[in-house]
Amino acid sequence: PDMALINFYPPGATMGMHQDAYETTLAPIVSLSIGDEAVFRIGSTGHRNKPWDDIALLSGDLVVFGGPNRQAFHGIPETRPGTLDESCGLTEGRINITFRQVYPR
Repeated sequence: PDMALINFYPPGATMGMHQDAYETTLAPIVSLSIGDEAVFRIGSTGHRNKPWDDIALLSGDLVVFGGPNRQAFHGIPETRPGTLDESCGLTEGRINITFRQVYPR
């Protein structure tokens, strides 16, 4: 990867469906979740509407998506406040770290 993106989600925060269309590589994205549980939604590459899949993310979970799905619309429609484990180091919310290759090699 040539970049790590860190997002903090305060309790109840969401992120709308979006596509990383500005990135020109199909190298996989590796996403690490820390803190509150969240729902990761991933859909098609053509539009942000259904069908999509919802995946529950717990603290410590990794998601890897690449190849054709690298350009899929994705987002976080729900976080679940108060579900974090004290051992994660947070008192509230959720941190997501995505490791990505933005530029082709």
